[in-house]
Amino acid sequence: MKNTCPTKELLDYLLNSDKYSETPEKLVQHALVCASCKRILNNPKIQKAFINALTCEETPGDKIRKAKKRSEISEIKPGQLWQIKVPGTNEKIIAITTSELITESNIKAVRITPICTTHSEKDTDETDMFLKPSEMPLGLPCLVQWWNDRPILIKQLTVCYGEISAKATKELLIKIKNFVYTNKLSSSGLLFRQIEINKGKIISAPLFEKLAQAENTESNVFFIDFSRFDAPGCGANEELAMAAASGDLYLKNLEEYIVAEKLPYACIRTTGNKPFLQLRSIHETKFKLEITFKDTSVKTIFSDSRGIANIDLPTEETAKIQSVAIVLIK
Repeated sequence: MKNTCPTKELLDYLLNSDKYSETPEKLVQHALVCASCKRILNNPKIQKAFINALTCEETPGDKIRKAKKRSEISEIKPGQLWQIKVPGTNEKIIAITTSELITESNIKAVRITPICTTHSEKDTDETDMFLKPSEMPLGLPCLVQWWNDRPILIKQLTVCYGEISAKATKELLIKIKNFVYTNKLSSSGLLFRQIEINKGKIISAPLFEKLAQAENTESNVFFIDFSRFDAPGCGANEELAMAAASGDLYLKNLEEYIVAEKLPYACIRTTGNKPFLQLRSIHETKFKLEITFKDTSVKTIFSDSRGIANIDLPTEETAKIQSVAIVLIK
């Protein structure tokens, strides 16, 4: 375009075409002698780029160029949108972090959920999660593969594009916590999920390899003595007393102990009338919880095949736990 081009008139026409019954004569005549403006008038894609350039709207390409490297990010937390390196290839995927930094046996990891922008509607159902462009740093609609959430090495994070909306982050974490199987997917939908999960296993492979090496020199049993969590005389602290009575205090301290001792488990805890603590093996390996109560009775809880187990006991039982042994199942 030249300095003599009717840029303002062209932009107004493209932004407010509904107020024009036809292309303004000035633009028609100008297009006869200006190839650039003629291409803009005749090509919708070029029109969009022209509008973006003059209204300073960022394109996905602009946002990608503004992405920050991992070394520039001070904190890893749920809801961040990252480019992920796929081991053994030059391929990269886009994924959302679903945990904070996890450190175990000097191995730094994080959980991620891949996203897909090229999915087919026939491969989805009502259990799937979608993000609108307004909820995404890149401004693109996408399918969030919450059913493919997995751990990876922190060094596989390459660049960060920003964060998805707080509402979307909360929804994603709830979906992962309340994992719901579906039998309504089409055969192509089931195949799509299986293919994506198999890709996910490749992405997680370096982490599992390192963890396997570490496991060879570590104990397969973690014993936690709950007597260390007994609340001191807390009559003067009503809030603490209520927490101890409900069992929340014990599960809170158990969660903090697992984090402090860097045990290979991620925790999700909720409070309320019925205390709840979910343990997730960052190895994604099966384990069992052997819970011993103060009356010497024992209760065993087995994790599922993905290494997830819930301590979901009646209030009176939770407050009577003496110890918990986490035993890996080979």
